Amino acid sequence: MAKLAGSLERPHSKNYQSTHRLEVVFEVGPARPTELIETAKTDWADCPSHTRTTYRLVDVVEHSAEWTASFSRDAETYF
Repeated sequence: MAKLAGSLERPHSKNYQSTHRLEVVFEVGPARPTELIETAKTDWADCPSHTRTTYRLVDVVEHSAEWTASFSRDAETYF
């Protein structure tokens, strides 16, 4: 396992006296992220808060080249 961490700059961070940190945990072998952990803390007097959100990889599915091409076309149409 390898972990990268750093702070995030948000447009209103200075206004709300907030800090944001993102950690990404990787499996070393296949080098894919297994966890994203975002921590936010706001010291603004009107609305202080502290949150921690964790996203975990629960499944890996390999699709065919045809599926990927079809998904790409559909995504391009949708967005």
